[in-house]
Amino acid sequence: MPRPSSPCSFSTPAATIPCRKNNPLPKKSGTRSIGATRGLAPPQAPNGQVVLYSAGANQQALDKLGDNDNNPNGLFTREFLPSITQPGISATDAMRRVRSTVTQKAKSVGHDQQPALYEQTDGDFYFVAGQAPAAASTATTVVQTVDPKAVELAFWDSIKNSNTPDDFSDYLSKYPDGQFSALAKRRLTATSQTVTRGGDSAAAPAPAQLALSSQPRPAAETAPSIASKIEELGKMASLKVSDMRATKRDNLLRIQVEITNTSSSNQQLYYRFKWLDRDGFSVWDDEPWKPLLVYGLQKQLINVVGPTFKATDFRLILQSPNNISN
Repeated sequence: MPRPSSPCSFSTPAATIPCRKNNPLPKKSGTRSIGATRGLAPPQAPNGQVVLYSAGANQQALDKLGDNDNNPNGLFTREFLPSITQPGISATDAMRRVRSTVTQKAKSVGHDQQPALYEQTDGDFYFVAGQAPAAASTATTVVQTVDPKAVELAFWDSIKNSNTPDDFSDYLSKYPDGQFSALAKRRLTATSQTVTRGGDSAAAPAPAQLALSSQPRPAAETAPSIASKIEELGKMASLKVSDMRATKRDNLLRIQVEITNTSSSNQQLYYRFKWLDRDGFSVWDDEPWKPLLVYGLQKQLINVVGPTFKATDFRLILQSPNNISN
């Protein structure tokens, strides 16, 4: 049992818990005071001890929370006694819980009472021993979520400067009530009118188009294959580039890539483009990774416009959380 060590405290091998001392100054009804100038002075906790007061400096400890409060103990005592009898909770943790609960309940009745805690301990002391908590598993499961709005934004960023009506039709088909649906409708109308007016005039030269094939070509043919335009960071298990088309319009490259998910589960993909000149040198800063969610057994399109007329070639860099290492 604790033994009296002073008229206003009790000691254990690891904790000294002072009782509350009435304020020598006139006090308000229903309160007790403690503080540097009104009651007890701030203590100096010796090494190996914890000192907890029922109220902080210049604060008064509540006896009750209202006229209908019939608890025989003051606010601090009624919270403190149950806390120190819980098994497996260290004395320091119990006191901190008491301080938090007392502070909140006092504020609920418009009173300021925050128990003062002074600690000079090394290690844990338990009022009631309890079973140690089970050791946490060392295995960590990382669950990566994708914000659908970020996926939509990546889609919109890839077509917002396009002059092709089909790009905006594709957006509205996938996101009829999307963030940019109103703007997409206006862009669809404007680009459609441009195409119609162009059809009434003299035929314009067709934009240069680079057809890319997923099949190997004879050595005599110089058209590049899809594989030559792709850099995979790891071998993708369920995602593949099933089609790729490159067109040059208004002196800018326009790329359309079709991604196919061969599995029945949704697959997350991240991609970015590297823009090159005809000699293979980079002509643009590295782009940030863009997310793309491909639903199970579905296809998804990537549409992008080259950032500069200097870009005459490109590489599509892909990675997925479901990649299998080479």
